[in-house]
Amino acid sequence: QAKRLIREFYFFCHSFTVVKALFELSIHCQVFDFSKLHEYGVFS
Repeated sequence: QAKRLIREFYFFCHSFTVVKALFELSIHCQVFDFSKLHEYGVFS
């Protein structure tokens, strides 16, 4: 999903610093919801 975001906003990516910031922003704002997470006990 982070790579998809970068591809969608490639026109803002004039430097690696911007690419890195977009990637980190997408990772920090992402909520990972896995349908089978309850099967792993500790995480349920």
